[in-house]
Amino acid sequence: MTTGLPSSQAGISISGGADVNGDGFSDFALGAPGNFDNLSYVLFGSDFISQVNQLGTIGDDVMLGSPTGEIFVAGQGNDQIYTKGGVDTVYAGPGDDFVTVTDTNFRRLDGGSGNNILKFTGYTNQNWDLTTLSPGLRLKNFNILDVRDYGANILTLNALTITQLSANNEIRVLLDANDTLNLDSSFSFSEKVYLDNQNYYLYTSKSVFEK
Repeated sequence: MTTGLPSSQAGISISGGADVNGDGFSDFALGAPGNFDNLSYVLFGSDFISQVNQLGTIGDDVMLGSPTGEIFVAGQGNDQIYTKGGVDTVYAGPGDDFVTVTDTNFRRLDGGSGNNILKFTGYTNQNWDLTTLSPGLRLKNFNILDVRDYGANILTLNALTITQLSANNEIRVLLDANDTLNLDSSFSFSEKVYLDNQNYYLYTSKSVFEK
């Protein structure tokens, strides 16, 4: 139970869902503007009912899943999370994180803040249509998509998916020569760019920048 001083108006405003301390759990902020104090309080979230299967640290963690599915909360650090299928939930948290996905049975994959990679693995000649996987809800906070290896793979994106998947409306896609990237008709080729010692083809969409 949290209470404020008399006339503090504690709890007159409440906001939740943000991860204030970067541990991967949602926190609540309570405003107490009375008595000219303009105070605020934060109630930190945690794994109160022991549902999390793998809980990370403030360092760089490596987490390995299983085909049955797990709940991963990595917290801070540049973490590597290898899911193995099943009903997985991933909250990678702050840092430059690396997450693998093997099938579409996951509940939620959230890269958190940072420069995050989503690597598609699991079977040969994969066909991933991210427009059908509730981007922004089940998939969010990834700005690098890696579909290399595993044969001739297909990745499908549209402008809305990109705005819901990446906080800055930009996605970098890593492909092999035999892979295929499908974009909607709003995209057009802009130029070749050089990033991290590699050449990329830059495609832009007016629909993305209008969001």
